[in-house]
Amino acid sequence: MFKLKAPTSSSVPGKKKLPPPTDETVAKRRKYEQQDKERVYQKCWEVGREWLVYISEKKVMKCQICSQYWDLEKRKSLRPEAIQWLEGTDILKKDSVVKHEKTKYHETAVLSGEKSVQEIHTSKAAEALKQLREADRTQMSYKFRNAHAVAKWDLSLKSYARLCELDQAKGLKMNNTYQNDMSAKHFIEYLAKDTLSFIRREVDKANYLSITVDGSSDAAGIEQESIYVHFARAGKVYQRFICFASPVTTASCDIYDTIVESLDSYLPGARDKLVGLTCDGASNMLGVHKGVGALLLKEKPGLVITHCLAHRLELAIKDVFKTNKTYDKAMTLLVGVFYWYKRSSKQQKELARTFKALNPKSVPLMPTRAGGTRWVSHMMKAINTFLRAYVPITTHLGHASNSNSKAEGLHKLATSMTIMVFLVVLKNILEPVSRMSKLLQDPTTTLGDVKHMKQSTLQSLSDLEVCQSDEEDVVRTIMESQTYKGVKLTQKGISPNSYQNALANSVSEEISARLSNDDDLLEASQIVNFKIWPSHDDRKAIQGFGRNHITELSKRFPAIDEEAVKVEFQLLKNLLYSRYGAQIKELHWEDAASVLNGHGVDQALDMVDLILSLPPTSVFNERSFSHMKLMKTDRRCRLKSSTMSDLCLVKLESAPVASFDPTSAIDLWATSSSRPRRPNFMRKKTKASTTVDEVSTDVDVPLDGARSIDTDSLSDDESDDDEDDDDVDDDENFENNENNIAKYCKELSESDVME
Repeated sequence: MFKLKAPTSSSVPGKKKLPPPTDETVAKRRKYEQQDKERVYQKCWEVGREWLVYISEKKVMKCQICSQYWDLEKRKSLRPEAIQWLEGTDILKKDSVVKHEKTKYHETAVLSGEKSVQEIHTSKAAEALKQLREADRTQMSYKFRNAHAVAKWDLSLKSYARLCELDQAKGLKMNNTYQNDMSAKHFIEYLAKDTLSFIRREVDKANYLSITVDGSSDAAGIEQESIYVHFARAGKVYQRFICFASPVTTASCDIYDTIVESLDSYLPGARDKLVGLTCDGASNMLGVHKGVGALLLKEKPGLVITHCLAHRLELAIKDVFKTNKTYDKAMTLLVGVFYWYKRSSKQQKELARTFKALNPKSVPLMPTRAGGTRWVSHMMKAINTFLRAYVPITTHLGHASNSNSKAEGLHKLATSMTIMVFLVVLKNILEPVSRMSKLLQDPTTTLGDVKHMKQSTLQSLSDLEVCQSDEEDVVRTIMESQTYKGVKLTQKGISPNSYQNALANSVSEEISARLSNDDDLLEASQIVNFKIWPSHDDRKAIQGFGRNHITELSKRFPAIDEEAVKVEFQLLKNLLYSRYGAQIKELHWEDAASVLNGHGVDQALDMVDLILSLPPTSVFNERSFSHMKLMKTDRRCRLKSSTMSDLCLVKLESAPVASFDPTSAIDLWATSSSRPRRPNFMRKKTKASTTVDEVSTDVDVPLDGARSIDTDSLSDDESDDDEDDDDVDDDENFENNENNIAKYCKELSESDVME
């Protein structure tokens, strides 16, 4: 039998074979390709293409719909030519636009956008939502509440199934679907999306936006960048957590790319409103030439780059005491006493009995940790606790020193006059510094409050340098009686007044030096601090107040029209003084903006929102790392970064468990699927009929008897149901402290022999 050949392209009916190009055509094409012609973006390409956006500064065009739909996780599956349209392509050809328009990933993004834009009663997915019975919606609300509680309370994802089981035990009608840990992860993802949509609506209403960024490693050793947005609207300041993002490396270029991708993915259009960046003082963040701040300045000239003021205050204290040997001995004493009682329940009970023996009505106090955190207030708390419990601690250490060499060494340090005088002086000096540190960590603190805080702290330190009377000078009393709270001290100290004056003066100089970089901006920002406004009866001061501040701010921010704002600010002052009078120093801008709305001072209020949008610190990022370490522990180190980010977003930004309403999250979950959701559907398990002979017993076991691990199966599941969120002690610091105790005790013994 004869076999027919497959038809070629030339033999297909209706398709004519094209003639080969002529020499003239080939030469014309080569000449066109050799021309170095600069392509220009044509506005006519945007007709019928609302998604097409041209960025004139970079001379690139991008697809807005694809940038919003394809987030960081989804982009991993795209080709490089597709990613170019998400970040911006410099191929300015209409043919490139048409090709992108026909790609599958663009069509997917368009369909998703149309589905989200459709109203709830017209979309196809909404029809499925309407079909949810009231009973099904009630059951889903129970499950969404359980998933929300898991995220809020730092529970394991597997705790979700136990909460559902508990609801069933209470008599609540719940079906058996969506009750495993993967369902919890799925629901938390939609809770995070619903929370993020609320944040996005808030950001869209703001005119200015700043970001705070800080980095830390999680339990798995993966670098995580915490990103917050800081903005103000109508005089009210908002701080919102956005995400945890993992850069490829800790190099500045990679961190910059991560920040830009995160903002474009989670908050499209937010970079256009960016006015400030606050971060720590690491070189990859604040490097003059290649730091993240420098890279952002190239994109946004005039951006305010702020080194976190709370971090700078801590660095000032470290600079004062980094070469002070007495400070090292005092910290060795505090850390040693803390570990002495923390690591032994027996010692804790004996100390409690000592408290009761000395004073039956007293409440036992346990020493707190002096190190391990960067904030001065924690060191202040450790010193206060030690001085309050000084008599019971030294009494107990004295009894324990008969049989324990470490207790003997700690007792020698605790009864040293030099160390005790230093601790009392250090407590006096750290009190105003700790107060300023706490104020800087307050969420209501603005950049305009910093200058006033700095001046009051320096004044308090200056007051310590004034010589006090003998009755009020505790240090002089210690020196003269050679006792502290009735406990005999050994080894003479140095002159107390000169000692305190020298330390207070050094701390003042370091704080002034560390916080003097942004003096002009801090001075100009004081215009929003009602506490420094002139008194209501000083009309001359009121008339001139704010003019110099506005002039300085207009130099930093071109958006401020100096003359127009000065006129409106004058009207603003008259309105506020006439309404509040002497109470103006207690006023808040949120209340003032509501009163001034519609009085023709919109530009002045816009300037106030701009200043309030500049964050003075990045302490919120530090707090997010504390939450991260509670979520991703050594026993939950396989949590993906995206899941951990969703957990933290729900925990930090969603409503409390008692007042949480899951309705919008359930609507989002029900409308996000192209097919109707089936809350009651469960696949039937197929029964496999097997016999004993059919069961295979071949198991691959390593030679050492350890169970082999399938690395492909690693997911968000925890390796153990139980969790241990207790802080892990730093054994290396503990061993160093042990060596320091022995060294300093040897020095004290030698000094006693010399005396």
